[in-house]
Amino acid sequence: MQVPLRQQVVAYLIQFYDGRSVPFDRRLTLRVLSTNTRIENQGAADFYLCEPRDRQVQKLAEYRDEMRAFTEFLKKMYILQRAEGASELEKEETASSHA
Repeated sequence: MQVPLRQQVVAYLIQFYDGRSVPFDRRLTLRVLSTNTRIENQGAADFYLCEPRDRQVQKLAEYRDEMRAFTEFLKKMYILQRAEGASELEKEETASSHA
């Protein structure tokens, strides 16, 4: 992921977690691997490998829920940005028609 895009994702993560309290291991973070970047839960690295299977299944469900919540947040941000863009376009069209 290129640096500007990575910075944008970090900004979205900051907004997403503003006022949102979740356990440390559920929080999403960026992991840079050579030229690639991954979004993952902080607890994904060890994935509770020494824990019983039912605990691992529980953690996986929690991590998926957090990723889904972030996905919904991104969808809302996208829709909001599109709406703001449309609103700006309408203002420009109104201003140019009155000129």
